[in-house]
Amino acid sequence: MSTVTVTTENGKTSVHSPYHPDWPSQARDLGGKWRGGAWVFDARDEARVRELARAVYGTDGSADEDTVTVRLPAPHLTGEANRPVAWWAFGREIAARFSRDERVRLGDGVVIVSGGFERGGGSVKYPSLNPKDGTVVEVRDVPRALVAGEEDAEIVEEAGTSPDREALTAERAKLVARIAEIDAQLNA
Repeated sequence: MSTVTVTTENGKTSVHSPYHPDWPSQARDLGGKWRGGAWVFDARDEARVRELARAVYGTDGSADEDTVTVRLPAPHLTGEANRPVAWWAFGREIAARFSRDERVRLGDGVVIVSGGFERGGGSVKYPSLNPKDGTVVEVRDVPRALVAGEEDAEIVEEAGTSPDREALTAERAKLVARIAEIDAQLNA
């Protein structure tokens, strides 16, 4: 899963995030500067920065996000002249081909479920992903908020469906203690 971290200290808000083609121009619109491996903003814009991170990446890293595993059919994409071709969805790169004769590289947390990609794709000037018919990929740890924007996406697994026994036990103990306090007050 792509991690996004937003921190604020000393009057500055910093964002550590993976590359996304939509991020730099929008970050600059909020006064962001690329410095030392992070985007740095005025701390007064923290709410706007977090909102932008959620819009682009589906998370601002502030809490455990509700994530799912999604299946998605591969599109037929061709790159711009003398540029690699990349497939972006759910705030991250799903697959890319950097030249006609290079294999397609899958993004983090992406696996091919069916089909695949042809060995080569497109022309020297215009590389293409060139998926085989029926190619479907599975993308893991997708923030649920981003799934609604992809009409061909199919949720196949809910993440975090097994209960966190330790957290539930601790919560139960607090509730039992609170009930005992309430009973004591009612019986006084």
